[in-house]
Amino acid sequence: MFLLAQLHMDLIATKATQNEVRKALENLPQGLDESYKEALRRIESQNHDDCQRAKRTLYWISHALRPLTVAELQSALAVMPGGTRVDHGDLVHQDIILSICAGLVVIDSESSVFRLVHFSAMKFFESIRAAIFPDAQADLASTCLTYISFETFAGGPCPTNEQLESRLRENPLFIIQRRHQSHGTSFESWC
Repeated sequence: MFLLAQLHMDLIATKATQNEVRKALENLPQGLDESYKEALRRIESQNHDDCQRAKRTLYWISHALRPLTVAELQSALAVMPGGTRVDHGDLVHQDIILSICAGLVVIDSESSVFRLVHFSAMKFFESIRAAIFPDAQADLASTCLTYISFETFAGGPCPTNEQLESRLRENPLFIIQRRHQSHGTSFESWC
């Protein structure tokens, strides 16, 4: 399906009555940027937790140096300030992540990574992210610092490859940080 038509369908699907559908059809956003803005308005109208979770999802995806796997994004969203580990009870199911992001985020069927719905969405967010996500860099940095401060990393490096593989499976967000750190990139660029 064409992207604009899909975004329009996502908008219409949120309407509960015939009159709401009629009104939405009469006022469909014109063009992709307007449709992206409408999706952001729908995100803003959600309850506080879902709104914040959706915004965090969008800025993690739009700031990442590479696409994030389902487990990586779930871990990033579950990191709590001052936490000492990811509590599996805080992991958000991928279907909920997709639902709260108002059609702006998809999971790629071939690679099982989260991405924005279209490259034009990435351009859109790059052009406005400082305005709509003013605290994104601070939150990303805080999340990364909290994550690498977890108890599981307190013992230092893993003595065997098996232990390293186990640690990486249990701590998927660490893979991102480790890869970028090993390439000599700055902290700011890998968070």
